[in-house]
Amino acid sequence: YWGIGNEICLSGEIGHVDAATYAQGYLRFREAMSAADPDLKFIAVGWHDDLPEWNPEVLRVAGPAIDYLAIHHYLPGLKRDHGLDDDQVYHAIVAANLDIEQRLAWVVAGLEEAERQHGHRPKIAFDEWNVAPPHRHHDADNVGKAYYTTRDGLFAAAFLNSLHRFCRDVAMANLAQLVNLLPAIVAVPGRAWATPVYWAVWLYRHHACEVAGRATVECDAFALPETGNVRQQAAVPWLDVSPTFDRDRRAMGICVVNRHRTADVSAQVVLQGFDPEPDGESWTLNGPDALSRNLADSPDTVIVLREAIGGLSARFEHTFPAHSATVLRARRR
Repeated sequence: YWGIGNEICLSGEIGHVDAATYAQGYLRFREAMSAADPDLKFIAVGWHDDLPEWNPEVLRVAGPAIDYLAIHHYLPGLKRDHGLDDDQVYHAIVAANLDIEQRLAWVVAGLEEAERQHGHRPKIAFDEWNVAPPHRHHDADNVGKAYYTTRDGLFAAAFLNSLHRFCRDVAMANLAQLVNLLPAIVAVPGRAWATPVYWAVWLYRHHACEVAGRATVECDAFALPETGNVRQQAAVPWLDVSPTFDRDRRAMGICVVNRHRTADVSAQVVLQGFDPEPDGESWTLNGPDALSRNLADSPDTVIVLREAIGGLSARFEHTFPAHSATVLRARRR
């Protein structure tokens, strides 16, 4: 996989060009590189609807030669606090995956139009995504080293739920960065530890299943005003739900984020076409507080814990703790 260019749709990037010039250059690079290795897959620079003229022109000129269209996004875009309290920042971050879904829907509509024009529909490579916390959530000795809290792990889990919902089009997604800078892992001389964002990815890697299902969620919601680069959301459900199955439908992993900062949420779970064994397990990412963090001397403050659960059936109740991400695992009866 080769990406040809990086974010050069943005005026501040080295090598910035307009969309038509980029697309023509992309075709030249692809031709030369394919001659050296015909098995290469190519990723073109794309963007979301903040730059509404970029994708249509790139797809018009080069669409049939694009395997993946790249998009990047970091949230909530608060380089300064702007007088916001922790509560508004918290709600913006845990709701931000809904903003991302709106951006993805716009990109997908453009790909559908390209398919109508060219008979070819590139996949999406969401090859940079992460939380970029406001500056007050950076270590004082290095403002480039953001620290992550329970809240940011919830965003990562909800973002993965969104990827499940867009799995027909998003074929690749890459957390950026990995160590110390927007870190999944913090490393210092002689020590390293995982952040809540790491644990969210770990939770889904090990306990979500391979096939995305569909969920209908009925619960209370909150309204979010525009906050940084997170758009206004009229109704953000407290629970974000993504059911997953293994390929033979013998096992299920129900991925649930409880966005509520202070309240547990008891939910009735109704399964259609899946009758589970009565005993299952719950794997939950959480910490003592929505803003708890892992440190060198307390690396397991925010972590994933397992709990055996019983009483599962096609209709059962489960309580999701405040500020948590959970995967409920069950096997078919």
